Amino acid sequence: MAKYMDQAISPGSAPNSLNYRGPIADASAAFARWRDRIEQLDFALQPIVHAGTGGLYGVEALVRGFERLSFDSPKDLFDAAFRDHTLFFADIRLRELAIAKFKSLPFHPKLVLFYNYDPRILEMPDYRPGVTERLMTNFDLSCDQICFEINEKYEISSNATLNAFVKNLQARGIKIALDDFGAGYAGFELFYHSEPNVLKFDRFLISNIESDARKRNLCSHIVNLCKVQGVTTIAEGVETEAELLVCRRMGFDLIQGYLIERPQTD
Repeated sequence: MAKYMDQAISPGSAPNSLNYRGPIADASAAFARWRDRIEQLDFALQPIVHAGTGGLYGVEALVRGFERLSFDSPKDLFDAAFRDHTLFFADIRLRELAIAKFKSLPFHPKLVLFYNYDPRILEMPDYRPGVTERLMTNFDLSCDQICFEINEKYEISSNATLNAFVKNLQARGIKIALDDFGAGYAGFELFYHSEPNVLKFDRFLISNIESDARKRNLCSHIVNLCKVQGVTTIAEGVETEAELLVCRRMGFDLIQGYLIERPQTD
């Protein structure tokens, strides 16, 4: 397939920074350490396409460069920020980097940016809502062009808290995607309480689906349920033509995976 990402962000292309500072001075040891770390990070963008036409729907921003900071995974990176009580501060700066790279795409006005959101941000002492709107406004983007991905990796204190959080974001025009559906044990419960706009089926359910009748039966029923509820479905981790063809026949709305394109930083 043709490559979708063909323009990297240039150093001077971003609007003025949000310049967020928490209740702790930005020059404090923890904030300064995380500011320096984030300057060494980048984002790769991976296309998400319409299942039927192959047309580009959006891109997922995936953090890169964490290995240079001696972290084994993005989760380890965010766990460290959480322990330092700087997760909100760090995420805002990372969010700004992701939005800047998204804005550099020449066709960005018609696309949606998928960004992995760590709900532990809500527990940070300096957390406050409304920052996403300010960031999107700074970059002359609409809030309906960003979709926060959440999953069961990080627990939220209660289902009521989760539902209120999601409803608040959706009321502000921000989409919510439930990521890695089918990979864990609490997916259906999270699906029920979060009422997402988008459901992303984990690679576990998609891998070799053409030869696994139980996966086809399960996914088919869930896709049909999503259609009734108005939830957009994404088959994630599609790597073969056979998987793609089955997902199309099954009625998935969108496709993401190495078959379409690997994440690219430039």
